[in-house]
Amino acid sequence: MKITIVLISPETPGNIGAIARIMANFDAKKLVIINPKCNVLAKESLDRASHAKNILKKAVIINEKDNSVIQKKVRKMGNHIIATTAKLANDYNILRTAENINDILPKLAKKDSEIVLLFGRESSGLSNRELEFADFTMTIPAAKKYSVLNLSHAVSVCLYELYQSHNSKKIKENNPRQAKEKEITQLNNLINETINKMSFIRESQDKTLRLTWKKVISKLMLTRRETFALIGYFKKLLKKR
Repeated sequence: MKITIVLISPETPGNIGAIARIMANFDAKKLVIINPKCNVLAKESLDRASHAKNILKKAVIINEKDNSVIQKKVRKMGNHIIATTAKLANDYNILRTAENINDILPKLAKKDSEIVLLFGRESSGLSNRELEFADFTMTIPAAKKYSVLNLSHAVSVCLYELYQSHNSKKIKENNPRQAKEKEITQLNNLINETINKMSFIRESQDKTLRLTWKKVISKLMLTRRETFALIGYFKKLLKKR
């Protein structure tokens, strides 16, 4: 299992250093920081990192304002992209319809998983546009009066959940191989092509339908065999139209 922590526009060096230390605690090695709002290697950050300074110093820094470019870079980092949010919405806001951390991470903690965890700014979290980068949107349950966790604490909870699930005896290494990112992309492209041919779909429904299909496919956590079967199905469906 490979884990990449992606911080989007973090604002305080102390949190960045603390996250590096937490990553070392749970054997996560790759840290990516997009458009940082502070000095990543500030003294406070290095002090908080303690014995995990190597993670901090090897962090990949991406300075890029174009969201489409950022999205492409993030997609290449793993086969499961998971955004985190404390700001929830009703069922009509698909992007902020979040799954409980306990319902997602244990299912993904498999040998061949390449998991990317996206975390937003300390002050405002991830934007709707940034949530679109992900396959899943996930939330950590907390008290209603104060439901927003500190950034480093949220990273800690997520890494703990992954670590204990992966090392649990309940996780069997002979699970069927999961679909690769390129195979899921091929399936989603075929679904979108099918939607393009549906003349009865109103323009206002189009984006909602595409987002819904993308989320459904992600939540299924398909094996390679299942993905190939669906790819074959949609190819045949398109030929008949």
